[in-house]
Amino acid sequence: MNLNGEDIVVSQNNLPGGLILGNSTNRFDNRNTRQSANGKYIFKVDTTATITAYADGAVTDNKTASYGNAQNLRGDSSMIYNNESSDHNDYHLRSYNVNLAWEKRLKKPGRTVSLYLNNNFSNDHSSGEICHAVTIMIQPADKTVLPFCIWADERMTTGVPIR
Repeated sequence: MNLNGEDIVVSQNNLPGGLILGNSTNRFDNRNTRQSANGKYIFKVDTTATITAYADGAVTDNKTASYGNAQNLRGDSSMIYNNESSDHNDYHLRSYNVNLAWEKRLKKPGRTVSLYLNNNFSNDHSSGEICHAVTIMIQPADKTVLPFCIWADERMTTGVPIR
């Protein structure tokens, strides 16, 4: 399943100190897929014994991405704040199950001996990245740029300022 979209917000704040105009845009792209299969096999050894094998598995892949921009302007169109952001995430899951059952009916009515063997395997991996570039202008002549990225996976989270 794929889901794409865009959010746009436009705002205006009338304050005693002046007018502040805001504009933000966010675009996203989400992709999700899942495939699964299962099967069952029954083998009659004789009239009193049965072996049953059951197996199933699933593969899941999810990818998400979003890109955003938000800014605030004074009434004279000078910038106060600008933020550009992006994030990307990937998730992959592989899982498999195998079950074996042996059942033997005994001579005495209502008595059964059973042996069950189960094996489950699951492997998942995720990774992602979040980046922001923030520009703050307190006075029209001042300009401070603060870019920052975070890379993450299942083992660690690292934040690294970009210079």
